[in-house]
Amino acid sequence: MSLLNLKAMVPAALNFGVTPVEVKEIVYQAVAYIEMVFPFLHGINDVLTARGIKLPLEGQSNTTTGNRLEKGIQAQVGIFGYGMKEFDKSGTQESRHINHWLADNCFGDYYSRYGLDYKQREMITFCFLSA
Repeated sequence: MSLLNLKAMVPAALNFGVTPVEVKEIVYQAVAYIEMVFPFLHGINDVLTARGIKLPLEGQSNTTTGNRLEKGIQAQVGIFGYGMKEFDKSGTQESRHINHWLADNCFGDYYSRYGLDYKQREMITFCFLSA
Protein backbone atom coordinates (compact mmCIF):
# COMPACT_ATOMS: atom_id res chain seq x y z
CA MET A 1 0.00 0.00 0.00
CA SER A 2 1.30 3.42 -0.85
CA LEU A 3 1.08 6.41 1.44
CA LEU A 4 -1.39 7.97 -0.99
CA ASN A 5 -3.64 4.88 -0.75
CA LEU A 6 -3.36 4.94 3.03
CA LYS A 7 -4.50 8.56 3.19
CA ALA A 8 -7.55 7.58 1.13
CA MET A 9 -8.35 4.39 3.05
CA VAL A 10 -7.99 5.70 6.62
CA PRO A 11 -10.86 8.23 6.32
CA ALA A 12 -13.04 5.49 4.82
CA ALA A 13 -12.15 3.13 7.66
CA LEU A 14 -12.95 5.82 10.23
CA ASN A 15 -16.30 6.46 8.48
CA PHE A 16 -17.13 2.77 8.86
CA GLY A 17 -16.42 2.73 12.59
CA VAL A 18 -12.75 1.82 12.88
CA THR A 19 -11.43 3.88 15.78
CA PRO A 20 -8.33 6.07 15.61
CA VAL A 21 -6.66 3.76 18.16
CA GLU A 22 -7.42 0.71 16.00
CA VAL A 23 -6.00 2.43 12.91
CA LYS A 24 -2.75 3.23 14.71
CA GLU A 25 -2.56 -0.25 16.28
CA ILE A 26 -2.81 -1.86 12.84
CA VAL A 27 0.29 0.07 11.79
CA TYR A 28 2.11 -0.76 15.04
CA GLN A 29 1.29 -4.42 14.43
CA ALA A 30 3.01 -4.11 11.05
CA VAL A 31 6.39 -3.13 12.51
CA ALA A 32 7.69 -6.69 12.75
CA TYR A 33 6.44 -7.69 9.30
CA ILE A 34 6.62 -4.72 6.96
CA GLU A 35 9.44 -2.28 6.37
CA MET A 36 9.06 1.46 6.44
CA VAL A 37 5.99 1.92 8.66
CA PHE A 38 7.21 5.28 10.00
CA PRO A 39 5.86 7.28 7.01
CA PHE A 40 2.51 5.52 7.47
CA LEU A 41 2.30 6.66 11.09
CA HIS A 42 2.88 10.22 9.92
CA GLY A 43 0.24 9.77 7.22
CA ILE A 44 -2.29 8.51 9.75
CA ASN A 45 -1.46 11.42 12.04
CA ASP A 46 -2.10 13.81 9.12
CA VAL A 47 -5.53 12.25 8.50
CA LEU A 48 -6.47 12.24 12.18
CA THR A 49 -5.34 15.84 12.67
CA ALA A 50 -7.30 16.94 9.58
CA ARG A 51 -10.39 15.34 11.14
CA GLY A 52 -9.88 17.30 14.36
CA ILE A 53 -8.71 14.33 16.43
CA LYS A 54 -6.33 15.45 19.16
CA LEU A 55 -2.92 13.79 19.17
CA PRO A 56 -1.21 12.00 20.71
CA LEU A 57 -3.83 9.34 21.29
CA GLU A 58 -3.94 7.61 24.64
CA GLY A 59 -1.06 5.15 24.95
CA GLN A 60 -1.93 1.48 24.46
CA SER A 61 1.23 -0.15 25.79
CA ASN A 62 0.93 -2.16 28.97
CA THR A 63 4.45 -3.55 29.22
CA THR A 64 7.87 -2.39 30.25
CA THR A 65 11.27 -3.66 29.18
CA GLY A 66 11.25 -5.57 32.47
CA ASN A 67 8.02 -7.51 31.88
CA ARG A 68 7.47 -7.65 28.14
CA LEU A 69 8.94 -11.15 27.75
CA GLU A 70 6.61 -12.45 30.46
CA LYS A 71 3.63 -10.69 28.81
CA GLY A 72 4.70 -12.02 25.42
CA ILE A 73 4.82 -15.59 26.71
CA GLN A 74 1.37 -15.08 28.25
CA ALA A 75 0.08 -13.87 24.88
CA GLN A 76 1.59 -16.83 23.02
CA VAL A 77 0.14 -19.30 25.52
CA GLY A 78 -3.23 -17.54 25.33
CA ILE A 79 -3.30 -17.77 21.54
CA PHE A 80 -1.55 -21.08 20.78
CA GLY A 81 -1.78 -23.08 24.02
CA TYR A 82 0.42 -24.18 26.90
CA GLY A 83 2.99 -25.75 24.55
CA MET A 84 4.29 -22.21 23.88
CA LYS A 85 5.33 -21.64 27.52
CA GLU A 86 9.02 -22.30 26.79
CA PHE A 87 9.01 -21.27 23.11
CA ASP A 88 11.38 -18.36 23.75
CA LYS A 89 14.06 -20.87 24.80
CA SER A 90 13.45 -23.36 21.98
CA GLY A 91 15.20 -23.96 18.70
CA THR A 92 18.76 -24.52 17.70
CA GLN A 93 21.49 -22.37 19.16
CA GLU A 94 21.65 -20.46 15.88
CA SER A 95 17.91 -19.69 15.81
CA ARG A 96 16.95 -19.47 19.48
CA HIS A 97 17.40 -15.69 19.45
CA ILE A 98 14.61 -15.45 16.86
CA ASN A 99 12.16 -17.31 19.10
CA HIS A 100 13.15 -15.09 22.01
CA TRP A 101 12.63 -11.99 19.84
CA LEU A 102 9.20 -13.24 18.75
CA ALA A 103 8.08 -13.76 22.36
CA ASP A 104 9.70 -10.58 23.69
CA ASN A 105 9.09 -8.12 20.86
CA CYS A 106 6.29 -9.32 18.61
CA PHE A 107 4.10 -10.72 21.35
CA GLY A 108 5.41 -8.76 24.35
CA ASP A 109 5.45 -5.35 22.68
CA TYR A 110 2.66 -5.61 20.10
CA TYR A 111 0.21 -8.41 20.90
CA SER A 112 0.02 -7.33 24.53
CA ARG A 113 -1.04 -3.79 23.66
CA TYR A 114 -4.57 -2.55 24.19
CA GLY A 115 -6.60 -1.34 21.22
CA LEU A 116 -6.96 -4.64 19.35
CA ASP A 117 -7.67 -8.13 20.65
CA TYR A 118 -5.73 -11.30 19.84
CA LYS A 119 -8.12 -12.35 17.06
CA GLN A 120 -7.83 -8.99 15.35
CA ARG A 121 -4.03 -9.01 15.64
CA GLU A 122 -3.85 -12.56 14.29
CA MET A 123 -6.00 -11.66 11.27
CA ILE A 124 -3.95 -8.53 10.60
CA THR A 125 -0.71 -10.51 10.91
CA PHE A 126 -2.08 -13.12 8.50
CA CYS A 127 -2.85 -10.34 6.01
CA PHE A 128 0.66 -8.90 6.36
CA LEU A 129 2.28 -12.29 5.82
CA SER A 130 0.00 -13.07 2.88
CA ALA A 131 0.83 -9.75 1.23
